[in-house]
Amino acid sequence: MCTNSGTFNKSCFLLLFFLFLFLLLLFFLKRYYFFLRCFDWFRFWRGFDMSFGFRKSFNNWFWLRLWFHNNTFCLW
Repeated sequence: MCTNSGTFNKSCFLLLFFLFLFLLLLFFLKRYYFFLRCFDWFRFWRGFDMSFGFRKSFNNWFWLRLWFHNNTFCLW
């Protein structure tokens, strides 16, 4: 399909190039989605934990360690 009498034609090159760009875009979107999903910036910045309904104090090392433990596995 991609060869025309032994030569690599331009349309096939463009097809493969855009396929490569599409796969690269999917890869980065997947990484960005999991980063946003696992590292909850909104709750961290506002200091609220919606599941418990109280304001997080970041002086409380137990909650900070718990939050950090639950959110760092996606950064690897």
